[in-house]
Amino acid sequence: MSEKLASCRATAAPCERYATEGLNWCRSWVQCDALVSERKAKGNQMANKLKTHKGARKRFKVTATGKVRYKRSFAGHLMSGKSGDRCRKMHKASFLAPADASKVRPFIEN
Repeated sequence: MSEKLASCRATAAPCERYATEGLNWCRSWVQCDALVSERKAKGNQMANKLKTHKGARKRFKVTATGKVRYKRSFAGHLMSGKSGDRCRKMHKASFLAPADASKVRPFIEN
Protein backbone atom coordinates (compact mmCIF):
# COMPACT_ATOMS: atom_id res chain seq x y z
CA MET A 1 0.00 0.00 0.00
CA SER A 2 2.93 2.35 0.56
CA GLU A 3 3.85 2.42 -3.16
CA LYS A 4 0.29 3.49 -3.97
CA LEU A 5 0.45 6.19 -1.34
CA ALA A 6 3.75 7.45 -2.73
CA SER A 7 1.90 8.65 -5.85
CA CYS A 8 0.05 11.23 -3.83
CA ARG A 9 -0.16 14.82 -5.07
CA ALA A 10 1.58 15.97 -1.90
CA THR A 11 4.60 14.12 -0.52
CA ALA A 12 4.53 10.46 0.53
CA ALA A 13 5.30 11.17 4.19
CA PRO A 14 2.12 13.08 5.17
CA CYS A 15 0.03 10.74 3.05
CA GLU A 16 1.28 7.66 4.92
CA ARG A 17 0.78 9.43 8.22
CA TYR A 18 -2.81 10.32 7.42
CA ALA A 19 -3.51 6.83 6.07
CA THR A 20 -2.36 5.21 9.32
CA GLU A 21 -4.73 7.50 11.21
CA GLY A 22 -7.60 6.38 8.97
CA LEU A 23 -8.00 9.69 7.13
CA ASN A 24 -8.23 10.04 3.35
CA TRP A 25 -6.80 13.54 2.98
CA CYS A 26 -3.31 14.84 2.40
CA ARG A 27 -1.73 17.98 3.78
CA SER A 28 -2.76 19.92 0.66
CA TRP A 29 -6.46 19.13 1.33
CA VAL A 30 -6.70 17.46 -2.07
CA GLN A 31 -7.88 13.87 -1.96
CA CYS A 32 -5.10 11.36 -2.48
CA ASP A 33 -5.13 9.77 -5.97
CA ALA A 34 -4.05 6.40 -4.59
CA LEU A 35 -6.94 6.18 -2.15
CA VAL A 36 -9.42 7.31 -4.80
CA SER A 37 -8.24 4.58 -7.18
CA GLU A 38 -8.50 1.96 -4.41
CA ARG A 39 -12.06 3.05 -3.65
CA LYS A 40 -12.99 2.87 -7.34
CA ALA A 41 -11.47 -0.61 -7.61
CA LYS A 42 -13.51 -1.87 -4.65
CA GLY A 43 -16.68 -0.26 -5.92
CA ASN A 44 -19.24 1.57 -3.87
CA GLN A 45 -20.28 -1.17 -1.45
CA MET A 46 -22.33 1.05 0.83
CA ALA A 47 -25.81 2.02 -0.35
CA ASN A 48 -27.09 5.53 0.17
CA LYS A 49 -29.14 6.04 3.29
CA LEU A 50 -32.70 7.28 2.94
CA LYS A 51 -33.80 10.08 5.21
CA THR A 52 -36.97 9.84 7.24
CA HIS A 53 -39.71 12.04 5.79
CA LYS A 54 -40.41 14.49 8.62
CA GLY A 55 -44.04 15.07 7.60
CA ALA A 56 -44.75 11.35 7.48
CA ARG A 57 -43.01 10.81 10.81
CA LYS A 58 -45.35 13.32 12.46
CA ARG A 59 -48.51 11.86 10.92
CA PHE A 60 -47.97 8.09 11.00
CA LYS A 61 -46.70 5.54 13.51
CA VAL A 62 -45.84 1.90 12.91
CA THR A 63 -47.21 -0.39 15.61
CA ALA A 64 -45.40 -3.42 17.01
CA THR A 65 -47.40 -5.70 14.72
CA GLY A 66 -46.37 -3.65 11.65
CA LYS A 67 -49.62 -1.79 11.06
CA VAL A 68 -49.47 1.92 10.22
CA ARG A 69 -51.62 4.03 12.54
CA TYR A 70 -52.82 7.56 11.76
CA LYS A 71 -55.16 10.19 13.21
CA ARG A 72 -58.40 10.82 11.37
CA SER A 73 -58.99 14.16 9.70
CA PHE A 74 -61.81 16.67 10.37
CA ALA A 75 -61.63 16.13 14.15
CA GLY A 76 -59.81 19.30 15.14
CA HIS A 77 -62.55 21.92 15.35
CA LEU A 78 -66.13 22.72 14.31
CA MET A 79 -67.31 19.60 16.11
CA SER A 80 -70.69 21.05 17.09
CA GLY A 81 -72.05 20.49 13.59
CA LYS A 82 -71.16 16.80 13.64
CA SER A 83 -73.07 14.04 15.37
CA GLY A 84 -71.78 12.48 18.58
CA ASP A 85 -71.20 9.12 16.95
CA ARG A 86 -69.16 10.75 14.21
CA CYS A 87 -67.09 12.69 16.77
CA ARG A 88 -66.32 9.57 18.79
CA LYS A 89 -65.26 7.67 15.66
CA MET A 90 -62.96 10.49 14.60
CA HIS A 91 -61.18 10.58 17.96
CA LYS A 92 -60.17 6.93 17.65
CA ALA A 93 -56.95 6.20 15.80
CA SER A 94 -57.34 4.22 12.61
CA PHE A 95 -55.05 2.09 10.49
CA LEU A 96 -54.02 2.41 6.87
CA ALA A 97 -55.01 -0.20 4.33
CA PRO A 98 -52.16 -2.63 3.55
CA ALA A 99 -51.71 -1.20 0.05
CA ASP A 100 -51.35 2.34 1.42
CA ALA A 101 -49.21 1.19 4.35
CA SER A 102 -46.64 -0.33 2.01
CA LYS A 103 -46.30 3.07 0.29
CA VAL A 104 -45.96 5.02 3.55
CA ARG A 105 -43.67 2.64 5.46
CA PRO A 106 -40.45 3.43 3.50
CA PHE A 107 -40.77 7.11 4.45
CA ILE A 108 -41.06 6.29 8.16
CA GLU A 109 -38.69 3.37 8.76
CA ASN A 110 -35.32 5.02 8.10
